[in-house]
Amino acid sequence: MKFLLFSPPSELSDFSVKDENPIYPLGLAYLGAVLENEGHEVKVYNHFGDSWKLVFNQIKRTIIQEKPDVVGISSMTMNRTSAFKLSRLTKQIDPSIKVILGGVHPTTMYQQILENFPVDFIVLGEGEETIAELAKKLNSKNKKAFYSIKGIAFKDGEKIVNTGNRPSIMNLDKLPFPKHSYFKDKIERSNTAYILTSRGCPFGCLFCSTSNYWKRMRRERSVENVIQEIKEIKSNFPNVKHLFFVDDEFTLNQGRVIDFCKKFIEEQINLSWDCSTRVSSVSEELAGWMKKAGCVHVSLGVESGAPELIERINKRITNEQVFNALKIFYKWGIPTDIYLIVGIPGENSKTVSKTIDLLKKTAKFKPKFKKPAVLQIYPNTGLYELAKEQGIISDSYWLSNKLVPFYTYENSRNKMLYWSYKIAILNRYYQGELGEFIFRALTHPAKVFRLLKLGK
Repeated sequence: MKFLLFSPPSELSDFSVKDENPIYPLGLAYLGAVLENEGHEVKVYNHFGDSWKLVFNQIKRTIIQEKPDVVGISSMTMNRTSAFKLSRLTKQIDPSIKVILGGVHPTTMYQQILENFPVDFIVLGEGEETIAELAKKLNSKNKKAFYSIKGIAFKDGEKIVNTGNRPSIMNLDKLPFPKHSYFKDKIERSNTAYILTSRGCPFGCLFCSTSNYWKRMRRERSVENVIQEIKEIKSNFPNVKHLFFVDDEFTLNQGRVIDFCKKFIEEQINLSWDCSTRVSSVSEELAGWMKKAGCVHVSLGVESGAPELIERINKRITNEQVFNALKIFYKWGIPTDIYLIVGIPGENSKTVSKTIDLLKKTAKFKPKFKKPAVLQIYPNTGLYELAKEQGIISDSYWLSNKLVPFYTYENSRNKMLYWSYKIAILNRYYQGELGEFIFRALTHPAKVFRLLKLGK
């Protein structure tokens, strides 16, 4: 069978087809590799950074010219509307084409999607084993043939069928390597390849949907398996200079990462790399080996400097751990940036001040960030359930074309934006960059006026 796999445009995409962001959808690369191993023809299209209006005709031509048997669509909440438009477009071109949705958003909202959009099947959760089994039966005219496939949802007449959860893939080494060549242009343009060495996060923060998507279970690939993929990437893309490990918590198992670094050095990989991790999963020994193995940057989830808010979101870190992690990476010459959020339930001017105090104490370690994100509400999170209880959102919201909403039960969007700018400005001041800020303010007076207006 012929599969076309799409990552459709995000709601935040600029009205420009040019995409400077080198990130590509590894999930589709894994699915494509599995399908090709099963003998299917696969083509993958990454439009996540594009504008739907500008790529609509391109996507339409692709489907018409390629004449696929199946169109597979990967959907997160932020590109759900484009996914729905793509499903409709596909059926308008040829109703016989099977449309399959998968990803975080369809897994959660499968019922309302099947009731409102022309989708044949939704893959629930981890998709590699499910898509391989589903592909073998797609030509069946009898819907009863699909009842035995775990991990899918579909309509049988007017009935919505959920076949139940498929067990997680515990041995990730048995999966084929993702087919990076689908994204050859991006890799060669950026000289960067993306690698996933583990799946899942066990912590379950209030605002995060991915930990629930992976069933709050962490599974790890072996060091040998990861090294082999890197060697394959180097062989296929000789100009690659950098790797990005996209794991939610790359250093959660510090012993494994140290073993990886030693193997990385032993095999003379000679590539730079960066990753994201928790401040509670950092040590002197770990940072030392990361530096020796070529790590040039680490992103850390801090979220807030107010302990009561950290407890509220179930982050399970302390300010002392934040200070310690930044100190260690600074000592080893590994630049860091931190993720911050404003608008967590309970946020007020006092909790914002606590975040500012933390930044003041850690300024000497030079952590970077643009400005804190304003908290948004995603389905399949604790925050979503809270927001529904508070009456500020309902499941029907996701059938609209509206953007992913901010959490505004306690604070207005403008107030949270003001706090975000304030934190960013003071961080520049504490790090001795006030001169740069003043220069930018003088050259962008409209932004200064907007900030002052937000603060009223």
